[in-house]
Amino acid sequence: MIRKGLNVPDIGFCLALLFSGGAIGKLVCGFVADKFGVLRTVMVLELLTSVIIFFIIGVELPVIIILLPVLGVALNGTSSVLYGTVGDFVSSTRQARAFGIFYTLGIGSGAVAPVLYGILIDSFDLNVALSIIALSILITLPLSFVLQPSYAAAAKKN
Repeated sequence: MIRKGLNVPDIGFCLALLFSGGAIGKLVCGFVADKFGVLRTVMVLELLTSVIIFFIIGVELPVIIILLPVLGVALNGTSSVLYGTVGDFVSSTRQARAFGIFYTLGIGSGAVAPVLYGILIDSFDLNVALSIIALSILITLPLSFVLQPSYAAAAKKN
C-alpha cells in the first residue's frame, strides 16, 4: 500500500475495511454454508480469495480499496466455515483431539507463514510473494474434491 502512495493513516483505514469485511464474512458465510454446503462454500471463497489477491497486484489503488472488504469476507468467512467442518468429519468421541490438532496447525501456520512470506518478499519482490500466496490458496481446491466423498459419508451418519 505504501508503494501505491498511501500514508500510515490511510493504511489504517484500509485495514479497517479489510477487518470489517472479515467480521461480515464470519457472520454471513456460515449462513451461506448452511444453504449451499460447506465444501462448495469453501471452494468458492478460496477461489475468490485467490482471484482478488492476483487482481490486486495489477490494479490501481481505488480498485484495491473497493476490494478490501470483499477480501476480508472471503478470508474470514473461509476460516469460520472450516472451523465448523471439524465436527462434521470426526466422530464425537474424537472431536476434542481433532479440534486440538486443527487449532494447533492453524495457529502454527499463522505463526510460520509471515516469516516464510517475508523471506519470499526479501528474495524476490512483493508481487511474486502475492502470486505465490494466491497460488498456494488454490491448493485447497483439489483437496476439497478429495474430501467431498468423506463429507457426504459423514453427513449421512449425522
